Amino acid sequence: MITIPQPALALNSSDFEVRDHYRMDYNAVISRSLDIPSVAAVVETNLASAGGRLSALVINAHGMAGPDGIALGTGLHLGTLGDFCTPAIREHIRTIYCCSCEVANTGAGYEFCRALALQSGAIVIASFDPQIVGFSDREWSTAQVPEDQIDDFEGTTFAFHPDGGRTTFHCSGGACTSIATGR
Repeated sequence: MITIPQPALALNSSDFEVRDHYRMDYNAVISRSLDIPSVAAVVETNLASAGGRLSALVINAHGMAGPDGIALGTGLHLGTLGDFCTPAIREHIRTIYCCSCEVANTGAGYEFCRALALQSGAIVIASFDPQIVGFSDREWSTAQVPEDQIDDFEGTTFAFHPDGGRTTFHCSGGACTSIATGR
């Protein structure tokens, strides 16, 4: 498990069972019919409740292909980042955890993650590989993920930085590290 610093906001897709939702200080369930400007408004409202800054934004939704991105609301991808990364959001979130399958595994997905970091001013954590996050996950098969935690990332995971750089992200036993890998 990865402990998420608080205050944090979890955006859980309505595609997932409640038992598979992450729970932070602030939480929202996002319907697949909610447009991205409305998703941004949910983030802005929770930012205001948290005093204007979040240590983390946890996005718990399916990865998406064509366009590559995250199946949050009607779809968070390169074409909708301008609607999501509003002035109220920019520079007010330290880290965005994309708990989604294979977000960074294509050229377009990689570029989406890089652009999300550049436009939001946050470090963006995203995986190259499929993720196993569900009630049957062997790490926590008998219970919901504990509050203020997310499941470990499976496989190759990157940290995209607001300066355009990228590092390999790894967590073990609750300790997370990043190793420089370039742009």
